[in-house]
This record gives sequence, structure tokens and C-alpha cells, in this order.
Amino acid sequence: MLIIRPYRPSDYLGAKKTLEEGSLYDPIWDSRKNLSKMISIDPKSIIVATDGKNIVGVQYVVAMGWEALFFRLAVGKKYRKRGIGRALIKKAEAIVKKRGVKEVSFFVTSKNRKLYKLYKSWGYSPSDTHTYKNMYKRLSPGR
Repeated sequence: MLIIRPYRPSDYLGAKKTLEEGSLYDPIWDSRKNLSKMISIDPKSIIVATDGKNIVGVQYVVAMGWEALFFRLAVGKKYRKRGIGRALIKKAEAIVKKRGVKEVSFFVTSKNRKLYKLYKSWGYSPSDTHTYKNMYKRLSPGR
């Protein structure tokens, strides 16, 4: 039986494995410490899918009041093509809808046509007005 629920610190190794299988794991962004920080600020900022025993899917949810950003959608290799990704998205949509969010965005690499088509089949549309290039800066610890 599939259960979608908020992430707990004890889920870390299963979530990490799932992200790794999806080639999404980043040792800094997805560190145990950073995931704990995320859920201390918003307990529903990470949701997981479990088969009752194992973490089989992960989704990050960042709600900003007017819009939400979904990222790090990952499903374990053995569990793909079973609707788990869609179930995570539906749960994430329900979470942000309750908060009054009117629009949700994903970042999808232009190279991943398969994922692009999948999101489109779920009702997501490409943005004709935004052509973002991801830029980031790692900040060194303050003294």
C-alpha cells in the first residue's frame, strides 16, 4: 500500500538512495542537516512515498505564498511506472492549494524530453515568457 506523508529525519537514508537513483542527489543541498532545516521551517516542504517499509519516492515543495516550486521529484528505480510520481505531485498540489497558492512551477532540463512530456500530460504547460538558466552561488560559512 502506498503512503504519502511528510518526510522525517529517520527517512534520510531512504530519501538519499531514491534521489541518487534519480541522479538528483547533491551532497550539499540534500545533506541530512539541510533536509532537517527545511522541515524545521516547513514540515511539509519534503514529502515521501513509502510502501509501508521503504522510501520509494521523494518530492520537495517550496511554497512562497503566491506560487510554489516543486523539485527533486524522484522515484526509486524498482518502483517506477506505478503512478508514484503522480501521487507525490497530487499530494504536493493539495498541500500548496490549501495554502492559497495559485500557480506551481517545475524546473525541467530541456534535455529531458521524456520528463517534459510527462509533466505536460499531468496538466503542466511550458512557459513561453521565461527562459531561465539556473545560476547559483555557494556561500561560505560566516564568521
